Amino acid sequence: MFDKFGKMSYDELIRTAKAEKEEGDEEALIALAQENGLDQEDAEDYMDDLTEVLCTPREAAVARVEMEAKDLEVSGIWEEWKGCVLEMCMQEEDLACAVCRKNRSLLGLFGKLLKLGFDSKQRVDKRICKEAGLNDNVYTGIPTRQQVAETISNYYNKD
Repeated sequence: MFDKFGKMSYDELIRTAKAEKEEGDEEALIALAQENGLDQEDAEDYMDDLTEVLCTPREAAVARVEMEAKDLEVSGIWEEWKGCVLEMCMQEEDLACAVCRKNRSLLGLFGKLLKLGFDSKQRVDKRICKEAGLNDNVYTGIPTRQQVAETISNYYNKD
């Protein structure tokens, strides 16, 4: 990921795309788009003046999160948490821009959420363990949806 142009903020992505377009370098514009998880068609539409910018903040955030999730091979609860990020980005454009900051990543967010779960773990009732066929010394901690939303907002929006 980000091998040719490097990881960029949303504003840097838009400035770089504008520069490539002004130079008439469609190949570089397509490479920039693809490196940031966008489609070749997004670059072509921008080059052909069908759109004013390469992408919106929300489109950039979705593309970034999807790329990072693919790299991490997320599934299960991680997929759910990724979905929370995407949902919040659709509701809050400022968060979408924050998701594209250079010093933020899905990996970093997942680390915060994992730690939150470990910090709040509780012993599982012995009856539940028995029903699951497990020994009776099991602990679990999974953040609530509200805690996940607060962590997403705090992680991406704070310096």
